[in-house]
Amino acid sequence: MKKTILTFIIVLMFTAIFAFDALWQKAQEMAENSWMMVPGRTNFEMAFRQGRIVNQDYGFKGEIVHTLMEDKSVHNEIVSIEVREPGKDVQTLETFQDSDDFKEWSQQTNEDMTPSQENNIFLEKDTRNLRVRKQNQTRRIGRIECQSFDVRYTPSGRRADRVEGTVWLNIETGAPVLAEMRIPMLDQTVTRDISYTHLPETNQFVETREVYTETRSFMEMAMSIIITTTYSEHWEFPVE
Repeated sequence: MKKTILTFIIVLMFTAIFAFDALWQKAQEMAENSWMMVPGRTNFEMAFRQGRIVNQDYGFKGEIVHTLMEDKSVHNEIVSIEVREPGKDVQTLETFQDSDDFKEWSQQTNEDMTPSQENNIFLEKDTRNLRVRKQNQTRRIGRIECQSFDVRYTPSGRRADRVEGTVWLNIETGAPVLAEMRIPMLDQTVTRDISYTHLPETNQFVETREVYTETRSFMEMAMSIIITTTYSEHWEFPVE
């Protein structure tokens, strides 16, 4: 009898420690209504930084439009691009699209935009894959008062895909505002800062901006690749 009671107490303690906070649960509920949102337009820009100096002679930027097809696939169309290389004229879509570099790049960036519930930090219910700890810290981001959560996420239990960092939720609604994430790696530093926008009319949220930074040290100089992506004109993918 005593052993049964002790086991029950341990289970209760474990549940209390790893149960998701009420504010985080609000974000989870909102995510159930948001995961099917697709950006209609993606703008991106890649830059290179040496130390604190951004190399203005090398980089690219462009725009992709995402539309729903009759077969319920999402079509990605590159509508503009600008490529800068040292010693060369700036190339546009018209002058760059027939090159082998463009064909290789377009294949790499032709991401399947069909929405999925997999690998979504706000839809993860398994506390073995997602550890969330509310911190005693608030911060105003724009005009929104936010609560911080320390997060460690291992999608499907795959340690190689682990990310960790801080997620800021709207302290009133629970809507995500900003995720400052790190990807643990031995030979470089990789960060992803993701901004979200709340759609109060439908109680949904969408990802609107991501800054991906990959930094390596070379001869005591930090070399960084910075990819800034913005998403707009979101539409809802039809879900049966």
